[in-house]
Amino acid sequence: MGLGSSKEETELELEYLDEKHAVLGLNICKTLDKGKFEFRIFKNVNIHVKKYTIYGLLGSSGCGKTTLLKCLLGLLPIDQGQVFVLGGTPNTKDSGVPGYQVGYMPQDISLLPEHTVKGAVQFFGGLAGKTKAQVNAKYGFFEEMVSLPKSSLRIRTLSGGDQRKVSLVCALIHEPELLILDEPTGGVEPEISVRI
Repeated sequence: MGLGSSKEETELELEYLDEKHAVLGLNICKTLDKGKFEFRIFKNVNIHVKKYTIYGLLGSSGCGKTTLLKCLLGLLPIDQGQVFVLGGTPNTKDSGVPGYQVGYMPQDISLLPEHTVKGAVQFFGGLAGKTKAQVNAKYGFFEEMVSLPKSSLRIRTLSGGDQRKVSLVCALIHEPELLILDEPTGGVEPEISVRI
């Protein structure tokens, strides 16, 4: 479906697409400015991810996958194009993106090192409006699913793979409408990777 020639046609088509898509990116461009040099990360990227589907980004290291995910979440601004996530524009009032509607597991671990395993999960669940009781009710399921380390261990003492498991559970615990995982199985043992 091409975008209409008039503003009204374009708005109607976008409304139709938004109802069917969890993520819609149209002609997204991103350039990084490094002093005297500009690096084009990507140009005119179109991405259509329908609701209730699994979608993967494949590409070589450094090709812009993480940058694209951050642009889709509104964590990085785009130079051109349009992004719609769950029917709204990321980083706008009441869009819920980034925020409670999305579970995001970044490539780099962003857990607080002083938290315990369970404390980290409760913290992120709380940020999404879940009570400790609600988080605790689901904790056992996730603990078994990804073989979480002992709940009282501090994040700083965990291996990289175990930190990734905790990060995954933090992204899942509030049952978001959209889940975005950036290299979720890096450093995780093979049998757990299969479960993920």
